[in-house]
Amino acid sequence: MLQLMKYEFRKQMFSKIIILAILGILEVLFIAAVLVKREGLMAGSIIGLYAIACMAAFYVSIEVIITYSNDLKTKQSYMLFLTPNSAYKIIGAKVFCAIIQIFISAALFLALGFADVFFLAVRYSKVQEVIDAAKEILSQVSGLEVTLPKIITVLLLVFLFWVSTVIFALLSITLSTTLLENKKFKWVISFLTFILINIMVYRVIGLATNQMDAGSYLQFAVSGGLSAVFIALASFGTSWMLEKKISL
Repeated sequence: MLQLMKYEFRKQMFSKIIILAILGILEVLFIAAVLVKREGLMAGSIIGLYAIACMAAFYVSIEVIITYSNDLKTKQSYMLFLTPNSAYKIIGAKVFCAIIQIFISAALFLALGFADVFFLAVRYSKVQEVIDAAKEILSQVSGLEVTLPKIITVLLLVFLFWVSTVIFALLSITLSTTLLENKKFKWVISFLTFILINIMVYRVIGLATNQMDAGSYLQFAVSGGLSAVFIALASFGTSWMLEKKISL
């Protein structure tokens, strides 16, 4: 599986290099602006960093989905399924690569964000004020008491939801490919299936946590546990359909 994972990373490496290069340039501009206290340049670089981080986070997910779709459509990519590897290994490699890429992207963007805010606060000698303001904003947005364990828990839950969305997209593409084969507009069916799967999954999670205290660790644990189960089921279902329904 490691060889398959290396293959997946290699296919998607170029876009990551471009993203890192743009982030690096904007980060240098931000640091320079803070050092010389140029508010205009500072604001521009912050907006740029935020925009690139949002677009990059979206693109990392989309690229995993597009790559998988191409693997099923193009002859050159389809050769992957003719290698002496089971569909379970191939999908497993794709799932693990998606998880690793999403985790690294999220960790990088969060680390940059915290580092930039801290650097800005130190430069203007307002560290405590920034910390207090951040806590107040987070508390108002989430409606929860802001503590480090709770922040980490919420971030982990968001990470699981992010991964599950990508895996559900792979499942939807596989469903349309196996059931509709070369039918026209099957991408519409894929999209509608993707929406339906997400609605059903979050409905189940909502019903399971409906009677729990909002923002409690129990609610987070059940939501995260169910998300992990659905990720595993979707991955297995995708692999099973490729193994049984497509001639590999």
